[in-house]
Amino acid sequence: MTLTLLVVSLLAAPPVVDLDARFDNAEKVFLEVKRELRDHYVTDLTEEQLYQAAVQGMLAAVDPPRHEVNKLMTPSEFQDLTIEMKGEVTGIGVAFKFDAPTGRAEITALIKNSPAERAGLKVGDVILSVDNTSYKGKQMRDLVNAIRGKVQSKVSLAVLRDASILNLTIERERVTFDVVTHELQADGVGVLTIRSFNETTPAATRTALAALKGSKGLVIDLRDNEGGVLERSFDTLKLLLPKGKVMARLVSRGNKEEVRTNGDEPVVSGLPTVVLVNGQTRSSAELVAAALRDGLKAPLIGAKTFGKWSVQLLKELPNHFVMRYTFAFFKGPDGKSYENEGLPPDIEVGNEPNSSVDAQLKTAVSLLKLQSH
Repeated sequence: MTLTLLVVSLLAAPPVVDLDARFDNAEKVFLEVKRELRDHYVTDLTEEQLYQAAVQGMLAAVDPPRHEVNKLMTPSEFQDLTIEMKGEVTGIGVAFKFDAPTGRAEITALIKNSPAERAGLKVGDVILSVDNTSYKGKQMRDLVNAIRGKVQSKVSLAVLRDASILNLTIERERVTFDVVTHELQADGVGVLTIRSFNETTPAATRTALAALKGSKGLVIDLRDNEGGVLERSFDTLKLLLPKGKVMARLVSRGNKEEVRTNGDEPVVSGLPTVVLVNGQTRSSAELVAAALRDGLKAPLIGAKTFGKWSVQLLKELPNHFVMRYTFAFFKGPDGKSYENEGLPPDIEVGNEPNSSVDAQLKTAVSLLKLQSH
């Protein structure tokens, strides 16, 4: 056997596998690779590490465009996800709007008695960096993941307030957040904000809609909603769509299509509705937006959505690790998918960075007022 030593430049990219290429003697080759790495790799590797890497590699390599969602989760990561599905996160308790070109995040809300509030953060403060890292040109999710972490671990923030920069170190805690909030504006327009679709979302949405009863119009704000549990998004749609309306079309292996239709009577009906979306509206939140536009003729206002129209399944393994893999794709009621494209708004409106005016919400309210006249 000839051994050749190479020095190569590695680029950060998802693994790519030519699934059409023949891979003869697959099991034998796998065992040889594992043995070679275990015996000769530059650092010591255990059998356990190699098997774990193999599983991670399978999940990432079979579908490179979705390598971030097809993954192996540790038991602690799965526990954190389970907690988040119940309306809790481990972090500092802030909500913010993120400007990708500058990497700045303006704080828009603080959870009461959260670590962020106790540390003195205020609405309007701008997060410039996290742990000395700038998020210029990155995604909101990258910044969110940096701020979150394990209970009792600490995160350092550089914060701009007026003309001063504050350097704060805050200890993370488990905080409970309101996944659904509502507001009845002075002009009679109700604003329903849904931040994600977890186990509490349908009940919270029902409560909010009851509180907004009598509104002249309804704004459903799905901005920065990254999705969540698919079935909970359907349960939420049942409160809003007329009975018999198609909510989505699920396409699984073998191109088998399942049409999901609302079989329930909605909580509200006949109310003029508009939906707010942006580039961080993704996954089941995009599904909900498409269903509301089709079923209620609710115009979408804001910016094109993220473009993740796939469904992942979670399977707990015997060692309590969890594999997450793509199980299906979904289409809107019209039969169209916007995977990797994003759902375009009917009325495109941008929000100016660091502006106190929410131009997207202002446009939505103005449109509803025109419709009610």
